[in-house]
Parts: sequence; C-alpha cells; structure tokens
Amino acid sequence: MFNFFNGPLFHHPQVSYGASSFYLSDKEKYPLFFRTVPPEEGHNYGRVAVLKYFKWDRVAIVTEREPYYEAVSKTVIPAFEE
Repeated sequence: MFNFFNGPLFHHPQVSYGASSFYLSDKEKYPLFFRTVPPEEGHNYGRVAVLKYFKWDRVAIVTEREPYYEAVSKTVIPAFEE
C-alpha cells in the first residue's frame, strides 16, 4: 500500500479537505500537512459543554476499536475532568 506521507510527495505541502484525525496534528511527524477542517478533538468542547450543562457526572462512550475513534474518546475524557 502506498504511504502518502512517506512517499515521493513527502517534501511538498499537503492539504486535506476531509482528514480530521487528531494524529495528523503531530507537526514533528507531518510538518507539511495542512487541513481545511478542524481536527475531531475540536468538537469535544461542545460535547463536554452539553455534559456539564446537564450536570452529568457519568458518561458511556461507545466507539469502534479503531485508532481514530479511540483517540477521540481519549481526548474527551480529560476535557470532561477539567
């Protein structure tokens, strides 16, 4: 499988119109990657605001066992504890 980030285009800026994975925000690993949509973790502020508004102190998060979804749930838990 062709790895876009380590392939021949690595030294050229890359702009994505739909990649929202927060893993791509690592500028050490992907210094020339830019996106036109915010990373998925940016939506966590709204999610946490709803939870705090209703004063819920326990929440269940059901996700697929994929790195993308696991990352979102891992970033929402610390935001909820603030």
